[in-house]
Formats: sequence, C-alpha cells, structure tokens
Amino acid sequence: MLCSRIINLVGWLLLAKLSMTAKAYKFGLPNANRAVHTSCASVLSASKSSDASPSISQAQFEMQELRANLNSIVGQDIPPILIPDLKREELMTYLGAILSDFHTRFDNVDERGWRGVVYDAMMGTHRAPNSVGFGGVKARAETLAGSTWKLAFSTEGTVLSQLPKGANVFIDFLNEKNLEYKLVFDTKGSWFALNNLVAKSSYAVDAENSVGLVTYTYKEVTAGVFGNINLPVGLFGMLKGQMNYIYPAYYDGNIWVEFGVAPDGEEYYSIFVHVKKLKGPP
Repeated sequence: MLCSRIINLVGWLLLAKLSMTAKAYKFGLPNANRAVHTSCASVLSASKSSDASPSISQAQFEMQELRANLNSIVGQDIPPILIPDLKREELMTYLGAILSDFHTRFDNVDERGWRGVVYDAMMGTHRAPNSVGFGGVKARAETLAGSTWKLAFSTEGTVLSQLPKGANVFIDFLNEKNLEYKLVFDTKGSWFALNNLVAKSSYAVDAENSVGLVTYTYKEVTAGVFGNINLPVGLFGMLKGQMNYIYPAYYDGNIWVEFGVAPDGEEYYSIFVHVKKLKGPP
C-alpha cells in the first residue's frame, strides 16, 4: 500500500535525524487539511453515464487528456503533494472513465479477466498499442523488469499529508527479482542534508492468486547526502523483511494505476508513469 511505504520512509527520515550529529534542518509537512479524501469508487460510478462502459472514442479522449496532464506534471517535475485539489479531481474524472472502459472490455478476455491483461503486459505481452512514454522516454516499458516509474498523482489523503514537500517517489525495477523504492528530495531544499532515501528490496509478481499484484520485501535502506555519498542507515534494520504491495487497477507499460485502501478506510488511486532511469548513484 502506498500509504505504508511513504510513512515508513518518512519515519526512517525522522530516525535518521536522531542519529545524525550534523545540524538537522527543520522540514515542514504540508497542512493535512489540504489532503483530498476522494472516494474513487464513487468517481468511477460517476464517470458512467449509464450501466454501459464509455465508448472507445470517449475513453481515448479521456486517455489523451490524462496523458497531456501527466506530461505537464512530469515535464515540470511537480511533486504529487503540490498538485491542486481541483486538478486532482479533474484527473480522477479522466481516470474513472479509462478504468471503466478497460475493466469492461477485458473482464471476459479469459478466466483472469483484465488482471490477466495487466500481468501479461508486465511480462512483455501487450494488447495496447505502443506509445510514447513520459519525461523523454520514447516508448513504453516492454517488461516491468528494467523499468523505472515515478509517482505522478495520488488521491490518498494520508500520503498527501505525510510526503515531505518537494519529494518525489520512484520505483526502479533493476531486474526480474530486485527493485529500489526511492524518495528523492528537491535539491533546492534541505532535507537533513539528504538528497534521497533508497529502500533496496526483492519483489515478485503474482501470476495465479491476485494476478498482477506486486509484492516486495525490504532488504536494506541507504541514505544519500548532498555530494552523492551514500550512507547505510543502520537504525532502519528493524524494518528489514517487511512486505509491501502494489495492487494494479491498470497497466500499459507507460501508465500504472494502483488501487488501495488507506488505514482510515479511504479508497484511493495512485498513478505511476514510466520514466528514464535516474542518473547518478541511487
């Protein structure tokens, strides 16, 4: 769940503050009242004018609008927390129509339904046409392994109140077994003199039970300080072995939509987009 992953890494950041002898810089969390508590199920329902799925042409239009907005978000490097509430609601309107169409069209494609379409795309068999990616990427990720994803958008209120201002989330799938979950901080700010936190993890994609579910397990965490020096964060060993999950609602190699339920019972969606691998040390 995105919420637990963000809170854990932010928690690690706070622990790091206690262990550092250098001067600690104060960071301000955004006002929790700005968080949007959108019921994504209701957004999905509202996106339907009838019981039928949106027409393909309508869904294509919604996808074009969503992609245009995501391109702007990635191009301007806007962290998820800084997206205005009205823009977040607009994006959810587009997403609701896209998911309704996707789930309806592929729900009976085989016994796995649309989840099988998601899994097959992650493994390299795509039903959707190839398309240009984001942030300078010329094409989709042919497989999940080897791809890098950036969190572009989320409706989860807890995340929006916990993610440090100016921070971006990346998931880098190094190969078929290992990934790195990263919090990358704005170099214009001073996050305890850190520029990133990297949770090195193993992962697997479920092919049988919860098809398309990505489960990953923390192995170690490192903190990168300004100047590209990586420091092992020993205090974080207490979370070694913790399992985390990414439950997909949509995946096409360029856009990856996660669905979840926050601890307060709020349903949410988060959108990751396929981007270039980060330069420099992790």
